[in-house]
Amino acid sequence: MRRVDTPLSSSAGPQTYLITWIYGSINVILFGFSYTLPTILTQLGYTAEIAQLMTVPLYGAACILTFLTSLFADRIGRRSPVILVGLVVSLIGLVMLAALPKDRMAVARYIGCLLVLIGGYPAIPGTLAWNCE
Repeated sequence: MRRVDTPLSSSAGPQTYLITWIYGSINVILFGFSYTLPTILTQLGYTAEIAQLMTVPLYGAACILTFLTSLFADRIGRRSPVILVGLVVSLIGLVMLAALPKDRMAVARYIGCLLVLIGGYPAIPGTLAWNCE
């Protein structure tokens, strides 16, 4: 265990600033996406009530995958590959949502929403745990 001389010395390293930037970037993407997800689903032709219900399986899958990726990262003892793969999956989902037409291809757009969530949410605990190591 290393000794911390001053309270500010622990926040002086570049890794702390990098992890803070990564964590903040992930949060901006996921909070913005969470607020617009029902709107994206209503653009697929669902009513507002059904669109709210259609978000439940997406968040359920993200929750399960967050738990599984956390276990996997603990098992292999590395956080960064899990974070990077998750962010690439999330980026693929965002590109799908931007490229596909809003009024057609509902299943593909729903899969894009799923990819954004299952890629982004597992990166949050991975980033926080990475900072503790």
